[in-house]
Amino acid sequence: MRFTSIIFVLLLSGLASANSLDQQVLKTFVDTQKLLQQRLMSFCENTTQVPIKEWQSTATLWFEVEGLQLPAAEFMQTKFAYVFWPDPKDRLRNQLTSAISKPVVDVDWKTLPASVVSLSAIEYLLVQEQPRQHCDWMLAISNNQVIQAEQLYKLQRFYSFDTPEQLTALHGSAMILHSHLKEVLSRAGKTMWVLAPGWRTDSGPTINNALQQQLIHLLMLFSDQHPDIDPWLKNLQTVKPLTINSSRADIEKCYEATEALAKFVENTLAPDLNIYMGFNNFDGD
Repeated sequence: MRFTSIIFVLLLSGLASANSLDQQVLKTFVDTQKLLQQRLMSFCENTTQVPIKEWQSTATLWFEVEGLQLPAAEFMQTKFAYVFWPDPKDRLRNQLTSAISKPVVDVDWKTLPASVVSLSAIEYLLVQEQPRQHCDWMLAISNNQVIQAEQLYKLQRFYSFDTPEQLTALHGSAMILHSHLKEVLSRAGKTMWVLAPGWRTDSGPTINNALQQQLIHLLMLFSDQHPDIDPWLKNLQTVKPLTINSSRADIEKCYEATEALAKFVENTLAPDLNIYMGFNNFDGD
């Protein structure tokens, strides 16, 4: 009943523009999911190499979507549904190993843990010594991922993505990037990319660079609405793209820039635009 009433209200508000940023990112996410699905099928037919790049692109797009803080994603409870992170104890390994001990056709899909049906599960299986042994599982997971992504895309069309939502997306993207780098820097004197998402395929830097570019794109949406936007754009553009071999100092610079940006959005930009929203104050709550 509650779901029906919510959808009715959304229908009254009309569909969101297909050209809005949220729709563009979600459409690209659906397309990358489908491309990964196709590449997995070709790989399992022994006609292509391991589709690591396609997996990386799909995982990267998911974090861009997550950074937008979309109401449809919250409604669908997508946390862990795409990329299973954070996972400091590597629960995915044990849960997935247990699941794939049975043929996929014999498993009740609805009872599987989120880790087992995530993109992270595909990543894990792709880096095994003989990944083609797990093709039934990878294809089943990919099929589920495509359906899930399409549902998210369609549902978000009922929501607007105007200035308040854009501001939330700017703050959310900064917070997602900040949370990734916080883990990478969590050991004094070391850089721990193994604690970042996509660590099995060294995808952490690629994901974080994409989030940094998304921050720049979102900031540009406010370029004519606040005098401090240009300095922030210049500041972000001086941050070096990250790699697995980036120095701790370079990672710290990106980390500090994203934290400062999130606080600027929260304490200055939002109030100046007369938008008052509940933001995370970096206090651990």
